Amino acid sequence: MIYKEWTLSVKLCILILACVYLFTFFLCFANYNNPEFVYYLSPNNLNNLSLLFFVIITIIALRSLKFYAFLLVLMILSFPSNIDNYLPSVLISAPFDFRKVFFPLITRIDIFLLLGVIKFKTAQNKPLYSHTNRIIIIICLLLFLSSFFNSIISNNLTDITLISAGSYHLRYIILLFLLVKTTDIMKYKTQLYYGLIFALIILIVESLIYTFFVANSQRFISGSLRANSFGNILAALTSYFLFLTLRKKISGIYIFVVILLSILIYFNGTRSAIFFFSGYLLSEFLIFLFRRAKKITNKIIALCIGLTVVSMFVFSITRSNRLNITNFKIEKIDLTQRNLNEIIVLEQNDFTASLLLRLEHYQTSLNMIKARPYWGIGAGRWNKIKQNYGSNERNLMDSHNDFLAFASQYGILVGCIVCVCFYFLPYFVFIKQKNNFKADNIDYLYLVSFMMAFAGLTNAGLFKHQIFGFLTLVLMFSLCDYQNNTNKK
Repeated sequence: MIYKEWTLSVKLCILILACVYLFTFFLCFANYNNPEFVYYLSPNNLNNLSLLFFVIITIIALRSLKFYAFLLVLMILSFPSNIDNYLPSVLISAPFDFRKVFFPLITRIDIFLLLGVIKFKTAQNKPLYSHTNRIIIIICLLLFLSSFFNSIISNNLTDITLISAGSYHLRYIILLFLLVKTTDIMKYKTQLYYGLIFALIILIVESLIYTFFVANSQRFISGSLRANSFGNILAALTSYFLFLTLRKKISGIYIFVVILLSILIYFNGTRSAIFFFSGYLLSEFLIFLFRRAKKITNKIIALCIGLTVVSMFVFSITRSNRLNITNFKIEKIDLTQRNLNEIIVLEQNDFTASLLLRLEHYQTSLNMIKARPYWGIGAGRWNKIKQNYGSNERNLMDSHNDFLAFASQYGILVGCIVCVCFYFLPYFVFIKQKNNFKADNIDYLYLVSFMMAFAGLTNAGLFKHQIFGFLTLVLMFSLCDYQNNTNKK
């Protein structure tokens, strides 16, 4: 029997997941007369088309695990979010916000992953208390306890429903853990890699359509990931492909792909993406200059090329007041004050406008952490109750910092563990085992997680559920690889 061979960790994860879904099912009935809850949003042609594509892709994916692996990244990262409009949703915007925004209690990622686990599960016989199991169980228990505690102390049905909707962190971790633990998806790394390329193509096409035909935006943005999250993941993936190209892991023709993606990053205009991608380019240049270029003439040529690229970059950003770093000016620093925007007083201009807003969000998050340091205010509630903690922003917002986002909504301990595990653990796992196995292209995705750590300083990418799902996938692959290689010794 399959179930007898599953480990205790798998059974515990299934139990937690079942409790979460059963509670979500209960909330759908409990919110029947709640004006802040809808069973589906208004259908339109775009939503109907999204639903049709979702059904077709899911049917194709479930035909074989090879197809499922190829389409997995597409469904997590790139598939248009319109399909979620047909799922039960709760209002996440504050009463005083300019517009109403809803978020689903379950998402198409839940459905796709759950179907994959059910369809392709196989008997597994792995050690009970492996490193993988311990890490995942600790994270899941902390997330579950935080959500459970905040639901218990809340006396508002909408708040409880918000916490349930925000539990996608817990759900995605468990579902992807079950996927790599109970199926043979790790045998299809080649399909996963080409599926990543396909997903990136679809994401770019979707963004082109949204930018020019829907939003009519001056910036290159995505309909589902919007501006900042899209720019950051684009920069991280560009760095990944450049890394593989320079080390001859993939064909040199990918350099043209990197150039195209670099242009798209610039037109996206996300400053964190531009700066950390430029920092990565500089690091690769220095590596080449001091390690790879053996002849002095090659070093001189490389130095000239590097200076030219840096000069072009500096010239390009100084043409825009919003991107011109010379506009970053601090009027004063007053350490006697308590609020961040009073401690650090910036000159108000196009460059510092969003920085000033971030300081306000950081302060709001710190106020939440001070009030509830252990279990947070509850996942999904940040924007809903931001005014209670000092924010006057009337648009849908978040912490704009991954650690502050997790620490304020789940507690300080969870914030530390999640940020370390999701951003740095894949890198450390790869370094520890790099001499013991032959790495596939997909194994180098630790670079994407590492690069997104820099984006997380000024953006809460882990609270964009598609980004979190993708980084969870990278983490699970890393841990599963480590466990498999450890078991072979």
